[in-house]
Amino acid sequence: MMMISYRRLRVSVALSTVLLLGACAAAKPLPPIAGLVAPSHEATLYGLVLAGQAASVAGENQAAADYFAQAQALDPENSQLGERAFGMALMSGNVPQAAQLASAMPKNDSPVRGLAIVAQAVNALASDPASTGAKAAASLLASNEVNGPYRNSALLLLPLAAAAAGDWDAGLALPASEGNTAVALFAQANQALLYERAGRKADAAKLYQALIAADQGGNYLTLAYGAFLERQGQRQEARDIYQAALLGDPQNQTAKDALSRLEARKPAPPLASIRQTAASIMLASAMASSNQRQQQSSLIFAQLALRLDPKRDEAILMAGELLGMNKDLEGARSMFAKIPVKSPQYTQARARMVWSLNQAGDPQAAIALARETVAKCPNDLVALTTLADLLRVNSLFEESIIAVNQVMAKKAEPSWGDYFSRGMSLDRAGRWPEAEQDLKKALAMNPNEPDLQNYLGYSWIERGVSLNQAMDLVKRAVEARPDSGAITDSLGWGYYKLGDFKQAVELLERAAQLDASDPDLNNHLGDAYWRTGRKIEAQFQWSRVLSLSPSDKLKVEIEAKLSSGLPPFEPLPLEPKAPLEPSRPPVLPKGGTAT
Repeated sequence: MMMISYRRLRVSVALSTVLLLGACAAAKPLPPIAGLVAPSHEATLYGLVLAGQAASVAGENQAAADYFAQAQALDPENSQLGERAFGMALMSGNVPQAAQLASAMPKNDSPVRGLAIVAQAVNALASDPASTGAKAAASLLASNEVNGPYRNSALLLLPLAAAAAGDWDAGLALPASEGNTAVALFAQANQALLYERAGRKADAAKLYQALIAADQGGNYLTLAYGAFLERQGQRQEARDIYQAALLGDPQNQTAKDALSRLEARKPAPPLASIRQTAASIMLASAMASSNQRQQQSSLIFAQLALRLDPKRDEAILMAGELLGMNKDLEGARSMFAKIPVKSPQYTQARARMVWSLNQAGDPQAAIALARETVAKCPNDLVALTTLADLLRVNSLFEESIIAVNQVMAKKAEPSWGDYFSRGMSLDRAGRWPEAEQDLKKALAMNPNEPDLQNYLGYSWIERGVSLNQAMDLVKRAVEARPDSGAITDSLGWGYYKLGDFKQAVELLERAAQLDASDPDLNNHLGDAYWRTGRKIEAQFQWSRVLSLSPSDKLKVEIEAKLSSGLPPFEPLPLEPKAPLEPSRPPVLPKGGTAT
């Protein structure tokens, strides 16, 4: 799949004249379009475009779609405005609006033409899967106009739309895979589902068996065949399928859940509807785009999946995460809130809501939500771990320690991440001997984890103990994460503490380039400049720290340095004279927490 690439908006001759003259021509009132608010008489094309761009940057996808749609109403010849409106509507999840905008697009070689057809087909199938909608979807997809990155999705959707429209000959015909093995596999899996829906169960069983015998589809088709067997009342055969899957992969949670359901004599999974099957195609496309780091395309496919199957938890989680990455934190939280308590993804969704609130600058609401989730799911490790991490990042260290202890008590064997998490909170709570024990334990369990190497190594450097081992740890961390400003800073600060100021400056300059907004990194660089006689540059760096929202403690320290400079340098003792307070806690990469 390919991320939508919009070309630079064309500026009409009329608009160019307005810009050159500084004029502000008023737009005529227009009737509403697809539920949009019509441009007011004060609205201008230029103003609407700017508003749309600003909304897009802010992650306000629906507002951006509305602004661009209204802008095109003022400049109908500018098809790229319509394309922008279409893309933003899809990202917001307003597929009906996107479909209407797509229907007005000219039939040309625009890079979004293929997606426009797929979006219209999805909306038609979702609106009326039993009759006219399905026929319209099949007609659109059969036009053979979809090329490029959306062709595979169109090829897979066409048989489903045809079957929904009652054309079983077209529905049961395999689409051309065009040499794509993934498309061929999905097409055959969908054909098996359609055989079952058409009552041709022997043909469905034969196709499943042939695919499994050819070792195609792996776990996905094996479990689909098991569910098919359950629906036919062949419980023992289904049990054999699930047990074989677990024999090949003992950690296969889906197979475990299927076997547990079977043993509990619960009903078999129902046959997926045509819309649900179509949603699976869109979700697979979203995952493929995500794997290629094409966030916009991934979000669009996830929203198309939800148009077809609004209760699809995997699509909800993916759309929520992608909305958050697109700066739409409110939209992300609204998406996560759709997952019900009974869903296996419930605590995952709540965890994402918690971090979204914290990121939005409302830690109290985040902590309240995390506590509420633990109260509802007291034995859930995701809920407990989220609370522990959230308490730690909000400096509630003693409470975080209690939460981590609860996590560890529920495990047969605590993980290295549990010891790391508790060690960080113990350290920040002023309980260094206990913290050091936990950090060493975590390192023994996972000796090659860069964040852990950095944290323990920096802690030793600040305290002036185990210096050889500390420098070795941070060197290895830098080798593993050369683009981390925090980790590079730790190594540079280690050389500073040892009195190698030349090497320290080189590394600290690089750290400050990697993370220019970190006040601690800039503070360290200022100190290193001072020690090498570059006092004007040192004062510049210290002054810069004051513009980077430093802590109150660091602010006082910087003001003293700007007034009096640094005292004479004292090399690190071999052993500390007394327990030392780190000038800053060891830093994890932004957004990173131990799990």
